[in-house]
Amino acid sequence: MKKITIMFVDIDGCLTPGEGRPADLDALARIRAVNEAAASDPAVPRVTLCTGRQQPFVDLMCQILGCRAPAVFENGAGVHVPEPYDFIFHPAVTPEARARLHELRLAIDSGPAAAGRMRVQPGKEASLSVYPRPGHSVQSNADDLRALLDRLGLAFDLDVSNLCINILLPGLDKLAGMRLALERAGLDLEQAGAVGDAIGDLCYIEAAGWAGVPANARPELKAAADFVSPLEFGAGTADIIEHVIARNRAMG
Repeated sequence: MKKITIMFVDIDGCLTPGEGRPADLDALARIRAVNEAAASDPAVPRVTLCTGRQQPFVDLMCQILGCRAPAVFENGAGVHVPEPYDFIFHPAVTPEARARLHELRLAIDSGPAAAGRMRVQPGKEASLSVYPRPGHSVQSNADDLRALLDRLGLAFDLDVSNLCINILLPGLDKLAGMRLALERAGLDLEQAGAVGDAIGDLCYIEAAGWAGVPANARPELKAAADFVSPLEFGAGTADIIEHVIARNRAMG
């Protein structure tokens, strides 16, 4: 058992309540203070991100939180490197894969999106996030997308969450992204802590050396975690990180 030297944290549901809802700025300030302390205290892990959000969103959150370690964007499609500044895509994101994704995007735009059943979130390069229009559900959108993929003969993974559907290249997920970020940082899985709340986070929650989840996490994640905070969202994540610091100090 190793000390946890880096924490990978999801954004929506862990740092913030999610789309359109105000963030807990006090909790974010507490987490930034952790990153500042990590520079001089070996018991304090560096905090970084593991999210489905696009790279510019991750860049801004890293600036706010003072993240200096590599961060995962677009559900494992790439890694944002704050220092020295860089952004790299997973080797699975090939020109051919991008072309297939573009084909699917055009089919969505001219089909179910044009029919008013769904909309595609702007700004992503190696994945897609689809949100239902009023009167339609995430599940009905998932059914539409599966039928569309079958008709086009395209293979993509669908990560169905409470609010949207993430369309991912086969084999790419947050664990694949975390492995790439750890390789860039020169660390291994045993040194990595993980914080998540949704089914799409389960892969890296189960693989990390230690995992914590906020009170709002899905039951499947609570069952897989080493620690469940009694607090939700950003306050819960700050509580989890403080628990990790205490664990590291107890290990000497």
